[in-house]
Amino acid sequence: MKRNTLLLIVLIAITSIVYGQSPKTESKIYVLGTIHSNHLVADFEYTLKDLENVIDKIKPDLICIEMTPQALGSDYEGYFPPENSVVIEYANRHNIKVSPVDWRYNLSETIKKQPMSAEDKKRINAARGKIDKLAITYMMQNNWKRYFDFIQGNGDFHKAIKEQHDTKIELLGEESDGYWITRNNKITENLMAAIKQNGAKTVLVTIGLHHKYILEELLAAKPTIKVEQIPTQQASENRELSKEVIQRWERNLANLNKLINGDSVTEPFKAKIKQSRRLKELNVFINTKGVADKKIRHMFENKS
Repeated sequence: MKRNTLLLIVLIAITSIVYGQSPKTESKIYVLGTIHSNHLVADFEYTLKDLENVIDKIKPDLICIEMTPQALGSDYEGYFPPENSVVIEYANRHNIKVSPVDWRYNLSETIKKQPMSAEDKKRINAARGKIDKLAITYMMQNNWKRYFDFIQGNGDFHKAIKEQHDTKIELLGEESDGYWITRNNKITENLMAAIKQNGAKTVLVTIGLHHKYILEELLAAKPTIKVEQIPTQQASENRELSKEVIQRWERNLANLNKLINGDSVTEPFKAKIKQSRRLKELNVFINTKGVADKKIRHMFENKS
């Protein structure tokens, strides 16, 4: 009897330990906010080579990029941010897995948006203005240094970005903001699926800066995920990218031109390609070979 009682106590203790524990963290995730065409602004000191250097520093076994899974290698790959080509080719050279995790509302259809009143426009512009003011004030006070660290880690800056999206959705509905909440939830689902499929332990997400705050919130709620901070930048590097990257940009530009001049995609999709300004951006990225050569500092210093 005593023996049976002792065994029962041991079993209860083991069960309490096993089921009382929180799930073990299985993957570390770094969310790196990218700045699209602004990678070519020299004054920001956040170049495309810096993007490669971040990858080298984190050494992920999986990189998730801002592109829908269907787009990778397709004729409309270039519709997505040009820095994707940098990440893909770097990953190819270093045998790192790449997974596209973006989600978009049907690209073949036109999103119906709510009309914007003058008051709506005023509130949305005010929210957007807070973002610009915080960034420019920081840059002016810090001699245009450490912009990378500011945009990756400043809490007030990320709160201002959140406020802009919240304001737009409140006034005009989620569809007016590219289905922002739905999109980021879908991205998170795709991320989790990619991590599971690849058995990834260290994951880097390279995605437009505005996604950083919401993806970190969504991912932090996952019991098997630990969201890590992006390492601080030691120095900026600005030089030409590899021929493979430039060739990928050239191929993407040619394919987008083929799409808008052909009949293989719908007219709404053609309009989206044109409105995205990707054609112009790709031309600039190709002509500069990825070197940041645009100067904007004087525009703000002359106002002060």
